[in-house]
Amino acid sequence: QNMSDLLNEYIRENMIEGEHKRQLREFFTHCKEGIRLKYYGDLLELLSPAMQKELAMRTHAQRMASIDVFNATDATERARFLADVAVALESSVFPPQEVIFACGDVAEVMYFLHKGIVSCGSSCTVYKSGDHIGLDALLPDNRRETAARTLTFVVSYMLSQEHLYSVLENGDFPQTESKIRRYRAKLALKRKMKEIVALAKAAGLICPDGVRFSENERIFKDRGQVDEFKGTLKPSPAAVLMSAASYWAVGGCDEDFVGNYGQT
Repeated sequence: QNMSDLLNEYIRENMIEGEHKRQLREFFTHCKEGIRLKYYGDLLELLSPAMQKELAMRTHAQRMASIDVFNATDATERARFLADVAVALESSVFPPQEVIFACGDVAEVMYFLHKGIVSCGSSCTVYKSGDHIGLDALLPDNRRETAARTLTFVVSYMLSQEHLYSVLENGDFPQTESKIRRYRAKLALKRKMKEIVALAKAAGLICPDGVRFSENERIFKDRGQVDEFKGTLKPSPAAVLMSAASYWAVGGCDEDFVGNYGQT
């Protein structure tokens, strides 16, 4: 009741009318659960660190278990890491048809869906309660290659990249660090391969008359722009270009194919 009274007072003082007034009332009607979760989070901060972790794990253990790279083989390390991460989750609420993140946005946050439905990617893949999106935030300085939009009111928990790597830096989680490094290597390889494919297509599609064209959100007017783009690609010092089939034929394996980061 206090929240409703506060909302009514805000609407009156700011003279909000029409559609904006309706949207405000509708949002607060549907986000009561999100507000309650925020108050619960504030309450947990009054507890001791050990009690905070214990209660956070009771709430978020199933969500954390859905991400393979967060689950080390060693049970003790897994429990300590997940508890440190669970404490940092923050609740957030989104109305229907709101963009959570767009293509090109800096990937800094991953989301665990508590309630509602989200559409993600060009294929409009649907994610629901218990799913997670935005795992590309594991790669520093990465940008979103897909967009995510809510289809209903959505309540989610957010984990920032900053807090995740703070946990890794300040704790002793060797197995978890190794799993995250491997996943980051796969993300980096995927991104680099897309850049190479874009360059190859661009080089083959340049028209003699200088007609502009777009490929992978990049626009090239002439050969000079392609060469300039090519100069931005920085291969590994130990890179060798060959097909995957040839690599496996000479005894290569999936693990080496994406790079053993941190040990090479």
